[in-house]
Amino acid sequence: YYLSLIDREDPNDPIRRMCIPSLTETDMSGEFDTSGEADNTVQTGLQHKYAQTALILSTNRCAMYCRHCFRKRLVGLSDEELLERADEAIAYISSHREVNNVLVSGGDSLMNPNTVVRRYLSGLSAIEHLDLIRFGSRLPVTLPERIYGDAELLDMFAEYSKKKTLIVVTQFNPPR
Repeated sequence: YYLSLIDREDPNDPIRRMCIPSLTETDMSGEFDTSGEADNTVQTGLQHKYAQTALILSTNRCAMYCRHCFRKRLVGLSDEELLERADEAIAYISSHREVNNVLVSGGDSLMNPNTVVRRYLSGLSAIEHLDLIRFGSRLPVTLPERIYGDAELLDMFAEYSKKKTLIVVTQFNPPR
């Protein structure tokens, strides 16, 4: 979907520039862990950098290769940084009362099948001290039919939003 928005006649089209890497990006020098993830990982696939926030790395799949992504070093690599058992992250968050919000990310958290999304919603919404659950996703931009075309997903969000505040964190670049 997102590629269909490119003006193929314009080599400087902002959407083209957003999603198609330039040759200069093949330069692999520099820092690979630009956000200090290694220092904040408390268990495989779970980061706890800020006292009130936990970050779950639920998948390494995305609908688009975002050129600005600070995790793009992982594209096409193994899943060893990813959380393989949601229950372990949920147990960690449950035992850390200072955590009042969680970001389920990845990759793109909504690339997970609905069964996985439901597992996170079910487990996290049962944690009394959690105020909100966020899902990091560019799918509203890059693959919107995953959301508006999936009644089961929408019903899940409606169901669990009665228990906890749910937020889909996304970004639109550029305005087109």
